[in-house]
Amino acid sequence: MPAVVNDFDSRAAKFFTSFSFMLAIIGNQIAAGTYPFSNDVSGLAPRYINIFRATIIISVFCVVSTPWNIINNADGLLAFLSGYSCLMGPLAGVMVSDFYLIKEQKLDIHELYKDRGIYWYDYGVNWRAFLAFIIGFAPLMPGFAKSIEPSLKVGDAWKVSSVHSLTC
Repeated sequence: MPAVVNDFDSRAAKFFTSFSFMLAIIGNQIAAGTYPFSNDVSGLAPRYINIFRATIIISVFCVVSTPWNIINNADGLLAFLSGYSCLMGPLAGVMVSDFYLIKEQKLDIHELYKDRGIYWYDYGVNWRAFLAFIIGFAPLMPGFAKSIEPSLKVGDAWKVSSVHSLTC
């Protein structure tokens, strides 16, 4: 995009091209990030949270979480992305195990929408899946925290060796 803008001689052309790129990026982020989150969160508590309220929630969260601190430097961003795999591995493991071992690769679409169907859990929450995720993620948490903040003292077991770039 900067190369396209630099090709113009007119300041007005540069402004309108940059402005159109900015609008395209904002529109893309709304469609790709905000709306799916809002749709999912409004499904959790539809009586209290509609799509507009969920959009406000994620907008406030995106500012409060200060993502610019993560991308402040390249080392911090790479450490965060490397450590993020410590979270995604156990999550994927629970989902894959549930589909292949528990459900035996069978999915009944009609039962997904039935009240008290075969996929129903107490209060709509599968506590076994949460427990399996916590068991998979808890031992990796110190390494994940250390990958984000290298000055943390978490013990010798989670120190990054010179050979390995990942902490988990």
